Amino acid sequence: MKLYVGLDVGLDETSLCIVDREGLTVREVKVSTEPEAIRSAVESYADRLDRVGVEASSLGIWLYRELQPAGLPIIVVEARQLRVSLSTMRNKTDRNDARGIAQMMRLGWYRAVHVKNIEMQKMRSLLANRKLLKRKLVDLENHIRGTLRAYGLMVGAVGRGGYEARVRELIEHSDPVFCMMIEAMLDVRRAIFEGYERLHKVLLQVVQHDAICRRLMTVPGVGPVAALSFKVGVDDPLRFARSRTVGAHFGLTPRRHQSGTSSTTKAELPNRATSRFARRSARRQQACCYGSGNGRRCGRGACGSPNGRACCARSSRSHASLRASCTGCGSIRPTSTLGSAPRSHKDCV
Repeated sequence: MKLYVGLDVGLDETSLCIVDREGLTVREVKVSTEPEAIRSAVESYADRLDRVGVEASSLGIWLYRELQPAGLPIIVVEARQLRVSLSTMRNKTDRNDARGIAQMMRLGWYRAVHVKNIEMQKMRSLLANRKLLKRKLVDLENHIRGTLRAYGLMVGAVGRGGYEARVRELIEHSDPVFCMMIEAMLDVRRAIFEGYERLHKVLLQVVQHDAICRRLMTVPGVGPVAALSFKVGVDDPLRFARSRTVGAHFGLTPRRHQSGTSSTTKAELPNRATSRFARRSARRQQACCYGSGNGRRCGRGACGSPNGRACCARSSRSHASLRASCTGCGSIRPTSTLGSAPRSHKDCV
């Protein structure tokens, strides 16, 4: 008889529930959140296990990578769908959650989540850490600007490299307490800026030695961050049966407007269901292909095509297949020094 396992993962302990084909509970136990402890708990049922379900989370992905090579049929379940299914229970406990996950495995009411390989996960962590430092850096700079503005000191338009020198010039004749406060904020900003620069250099080195990212950057409007974000979001291209499903994966679901004999299909911005890196990459791609005012689209001023936005609308199919040839001028406009432009139109295709 086939058995189904549900794992409710916690920081210290994991609730484990095993049910049979009829939905009857075979075993319920709590074990430590370690792959060896979970493997030992189901070892006596290993030959009858059909599915082992775990919620999509950082610990869930870690357990998947540790238990899947050992031969356990483990599946990572989408967290939002799982939360809706388990919300029907009267009492939310770890034991009931594990039992609900096991029942979902038995009935097949789940949606499996693709787990990225370890290299893509590292690149995703690199993008997340860089983005965090950049956000904190901007927050600190804006906070310092607001503090100085209250005393009539305007920083003005200044580059990131000359920001600290400009602020120190403004507070040169201020009282010692105010200077000490601003200097403390500048010290924190300098440390964050140095860390951000190190991570950004690592990102550029990764992109420079990656053939796929270099090819993506030949698309107008796509830089190193967008190229790496797109590659991390796609991960394994073979998991997409059709190329059009890649847009839906990034949240670019089509929107149709039909009235009488007219029927037009429009592209929407990425929704909140996708990851922030996927949304950012999709916005860059959409801005490139549909000309949303970023100044790097095909058309007048970029490639000189008189067709303007229609040029990009026609060449978006080439962008989707990683070919950046423009239908108006037949050339590629790289947006970074890491990309290289072909010399003739035959090199574009």
